[in-house]
Amino acid sequence: MPRKKKVPRAQKPTRKVKVPGLTRKVEVPRFMLRPTRNVLHLRVDEHLRQRLQQAADEHRIPLVAEIRLRLADSFTRGDVVRTVDDAVMSMKINWERYAARHLRIDLGDQLADAVVAGDDSKAKTLARLLIEHRAVEQRASIEEHRS
Repeated sequence: MPRKKKVPRAQKPTRKVKVPGLTRKVEVPRFMLRPTRNVLHLRVDEHLRQRLQQAADEHRIPLVAEIRLRLADSFTRGDVVRTVDDAVMSMKINWERYAARHLRIDLGDQLADAVVAGDDSKAKTLARLLIEHRAVEQRASIEEHRS
């Protein structure tokens, strides 16, 4: 007689379950069973537990449900906080670029004034500053695009 292939429990369409009031186990389709949940044991100080219990009472839900909702909510809010942090960082970068462009415009204006006035040493210094400033700005832009 050929051996029966053992089907892993997860692949079986039914599962034997002990039903109260019956002496034997009954096969029940898997979709009718309650989904399994992982159990976490968590230690919190009394003050935090009281605050959670108070919030659960206000929402008229069990303490476990309050904790579960707050934990799930923390992930969605965490994404929002990261988005805000990204926006703040972007604003800082743009303000620095804005200030750098205005500095470059000011250097260009001073350079033009020095050329018109015939002050060659001042014009050379301003031209050197303008070139250095542009190079620093280009390096920063290249590094930003790399990251």
